[in-house]
Amino acid sequence: MAEPEKKVDAPAVKTAPKPKAAGDGYIAKYVRISKVKELFVENAVKIRVSGDAKEDIAKYLDAAIEKAVKELINKLPRKSKGDKKGGLSRITIQHDDFAGN
Repeated sequence: MAEPEKKVDAPAVKTAPKPKAAGDGYIAKYVRISKVKELFVENAVKIRVSGDAKEDIAKYLDAAIEKAVKELINKLPRKSKGDKKGGLSRITIQHDDFAGN
């Protein structure tokens, strides 16, 4: 007697998320709400975020990140003489740049 063939399930293939069409909402540039969700806690009480507020929080976080990066760039040393006065004299953010915080 021949044994019946066993079906082998193919491994699940993950697909990329579908891009949102225009008008479907704001797409976060730098950080997803799900990545910072654990920060929404006060006195051991988890703060819930409604679906409507996620877009506003994403905009707020994007603006805060842009502002923080500009502050880091402004900490870099600037040239004080010559044609390029005020230009960056160093374009690498180093550990020492954080020493003043």
